[in-house]
Amino acid sequence: MLERGFLRKSDQPDSRPKRRITLMCNTMLYLGVIILITALIYLLINLDKAEAFLTGWFIIMLAGLFLVVLSHMIKWVRKK
Repeated sequence: MLERGFLRKSDQPDSRPKRRITLMCNTMLYLGVIILITALIYLLINLDKAEAFLTGWFIIMLAGLFLVVLSHMIKWVRKK
């Protein structure tokens, strides 16, 4: 087995962590975008009650924006 190269350790590092980070970044990005779009649509549908739920809507918008920014920051740090 060793003669044919089956038991040798590969010189390449495992690419699983890179794939997991990429999957996590993409998931956070898409989730953040969906949250932002849904919150904007909800605000446009309920314009007459905008003052009543502004604080809740603002928190949801901040959460979506945080996910998008965090996703981009992780990708930016990984490229360095």
